[in-house]
Amino acid sequence: GGSGEPPTKRRRVDRPPIVSGGAVVSEEVLDAKLGVSYWTLDNGATVTIKRTDFMHDEVTLSGEALGGSSNLDDRRDIVACRFLPLVASLSGVGDLSASDLNQALAASVVQASLGASRYGRSATAYGAVKDLEVALQLTALHFRRPRFDPVALEQLVSLIKQDKQTEKTDPSQQFELRLHELVQGDGDHVRPTKEEDIGVIETRGVEGFRQLWSRLFAEPGEWSWVLVGAVPDDETLRPLLSRYLGGLRPDPSSSSWVAGPAGAAAGGSPAAGPPAAGGADGRRVRPVPDGFTKTATTAVVRRSGDSTTKTQMVVQCATGAVSDLRARTLSRAIAETVGRRLHEKLRVELGAAYSSGCEVECDSQVIDVESRLPHASVAFSCKESNLPACLEGVRAVIRDLRARGVSEQDVATTVAQLQSQHQDGLMENDYWSSLLLASVLEARSQSDDPFAASTMSLHSARRLLCEKMNREALWEGITKESLSAHVALVFPTEPTVVVTLAPSASD
Repeated sequence: GGSGEPPTKRRRVDRPPIVSGGAVVSEEVLDAKLGVSYWTLDNGATVTIKRTDFMHDEVTLSGEALGGSSNLDDRRDIVACRFLPLVASLSGVGDLSASDLNQALAASVVQASLGASRYGRSATAYGAVKDLEVALQLTALHFRRPRFDPVALEQLVSLIKQDKQTEKTDPSQQFELRLHELVQGDGDHVRPTKEEDIGVIETRGVEGFRQLWSRLFAEPGEWSWVLVGAVPDDETLRPLLSRYLGGLRPDPSSSSWVAGPAGAAAGGSPAAGPPAAGGADGRRVRPVPDGFTKTATTAVVRRSGDSTTKTQMVVQCATGAVSDLRARTLSRAIAETVGRRLHEKLRVELGAAYSSGCEVECDSQVIDVESRLPHASVAFSCKESNLPACLEGVRAVIRDLRARGVSEQDVATTVAQLQSQHQDGLMENDYWSSLLLASVLEARSQSDDPFAASTMSLHSARRLLCEKMNREALWEGITKESLSAHVALVFPTEPTVVVTLAPSASD
């Protein structure tokens, strides 16, 4: 097991306790060689556990569930959803304001939070080994006793007003806004914050945010958890996970879940609506939403937004078949290659830019049906007098890459960098968390009910984790030919140019 001081009786932040009961109903080995185990809790949630020994006093908990603001129909809820984590952070949790919470945790090294994005919900918690129970208490509190303070809403509105005022005179922010609009569009799910959002925040109010939170975090059985680090031994860990994660029950006040045939026996509430997939054993699971379909092994849902939102195809997994590990690795390789060439062209050869770089996004969750992904963005900063030379330099780099592809030296240098990054990552708990969570979520996307965590195939998760760890095969797939072919996806056309100027030309 992990090293470090075992959890001891600590000052509680969940007075009175809000969860009890719960149990671990199965314990399986996901990968014996890597030391990864897989537990299922009686509420349907699952926990993947990896003990590490390179950080002796750190434990990291990560959780993911499908479904986010893309499942909301009211555009005001979609806008409000983007501010939920910040409002919760400013408010505190349970009976504790943000300042009271800081005082309660003054002797602890611990933090926990929940959030929601367009296509998923997430939770993170970390702390010293002795504070693991406190981190789990906070996580449970965020689920069942969130706090939304009127003062926090006022603080949020004030922050937005300040940011919008600064934004008007900051060329860097203007650049980012314009680039975001070009790449992501201007739909409610993806657009930057606007001043008109203040009205949504004020009209939704504390009760509106609380109801939205309840809808998003009603069903604990949808969650896949990953626990990595100096994790205590199983005998110590079992009651902690049973109580704080397994003890979470569906929120009967929310309409975002449906009880299965045995729902009344399992949760004490009468069954509601038609039987939900996976509900025969009494677990309440979210019904598959309208428009949900299965294509090959990838679960997708097609939705049409309002008039300003393009039709999107949503891949309901973190690393879907559309954008697998190989495709994302090739995209990273191209970004590294372009970044090196830009440095040589703009800074070494021309001496014209202060900084330069390239990012390639291979988005596994959104496929804009009107464009081709992955897509790239190149950014640099320079004096206005050097702008024409830099623009031509960027075009020359991309033009040459599209015409001639990559070189053998590009391949060798890139593979060496990626190998080094992977080896360094294996000494970080966050890297392990991302590998394990991606494997579990991708396996879930291939199950009959991707919204229920426990329907995941252990065999699929094991295979996917093996693929992510077997990087030698991945490196062998990065060749001059494969990279050059991927260039056509990343740079299908000449780049769109966005220019923002500082207030003074001398800047």
